[in-house]
Amino acid sequence: MALGRKPPLAEFQAVILACAEEGIGLYPLTTDEHCTSLLPVANRPLLSYQLNLLDKAKFSSVLLVTFQKFETKVRRCVDSLVQSQVGLDSERKMAVDLIALSEKKVQGTLDILRQIKHKLFTDFILISGDLVTEASIHHLADVHRIKDSTVTLLLKERTEEEMKKYRKENKNNELVNYFGVVRNKKNKRERYARLVYRKTALADESIAIPKTLLTREPGIIIRSNLSDSNLYLFRHWILDLLDEERVAKMSSIQNDFIPYLIKMQYREPGSVLPEIVLKRVHSDRLETANSMSASKEQVPCDDDIVRCFSFIIPASESYCRRANNVQNFATMNHEIAVLPVASSTPWECPQSLSGKKFSTSGRRIYLQIFIIHIMNHFLVVSRKY
Repeated sequence: MALGRKPPLAEFQAVILACAEEGIGLYPLTTDEHCTSLLPVANRPLLSYQLNLLDKAKFSSVLLVTFQKFETKVRRCVDSLVQSQVGLDSERKMAVDLIALSEKKVQGTLDILRQIKHKLFTDFILISGDLVTEASIHHLADVHRIKDSTVTLLLKERTEEEMKKYRKENKNNELVNYFGVVRNKKNKRERYARLVYRKTALADESIAIPKTLLTREPGIIIRSNLSDSNLYLFRHWILDLLDEERVAKMSSIQNDFIPYLIKMQYREPGSVLPEIVLKRVHSDRLETANSMSASKEQVPCDDDIVRCFSFIIPASESYCRRANNVQNFATMNHEIAVLPVASSTPWECPQSLSGKKFSTSGRRIYLQIFIIHIMNHFLVVSRKY
């Protein structure tokens, strides 16, 4: 191993969701022939950015999940990226295990997790197929380990300019994501925070904070300028929760399962987790206590079984954006093309577009983006009059 390189995250498995339901926001760029992960960003498929991110974190393997209708094209894309070693470590090859699911059996991302859980044997990192970020997975993993977190989310601060633009684009039906965080009392400048509240509501809709939460966490801060990057670190035992009665009815990780886990931190008296989960957690806690016997770090008590944390990227640092709609996809293409490249950046200098032949699908996608921008411009002008 080269001097200065961080050790591999051997205790985590990596999963890329190249078939998340959020892709519908990219229609008509995504069709039955093209999934989100194959869309070009700065002349490279989106998928390459997630593979490069994991490769720079020294993962030796990754589970790549897609739908059966995309399997052939995704496999061809992966083979091409591995052979060309675009942004990947040339000294070794990261093993990519492609899993193709039937779309009929999937209603949301939580259904995907249910179908692949037999492939997961350790704590795991889950990455959305529309994410491009240069955030350090090692920092996220450090928080996950030290805080014995059940789930650790990567959150990104929005700038004032981004917030104004977001409000302008969604002024008729603005949905606001509220996150309740509790900072370290001794050092409030820490980038991690306990995540104790999450709610999505209309801008003019009031939100209610439970009294039990305010009693236990009087220092809670409600923030509306954070965005969920859809990158999560999970404890392996959460897979045992998927068959629990309430969870069995859920379909989305972001909109259903994460809020459920956050609420479970401050559950009502008498409300307990399933017995199989309690056994798994106590077993993990015993191992943690043994490994930390010489440490001053406190092992969480039984009343603190579910623990949700977030790692917050400041607005001015580390690129992080999701291509979950046409506007974000177009913005991402522009940003990646002009951003400086460093050793930690999960992409190289954008490939030159001059003199380069585009595939038929590539030309179609960029033409569609141009047409959509023109249509949006005329819609804005027509509303003014």
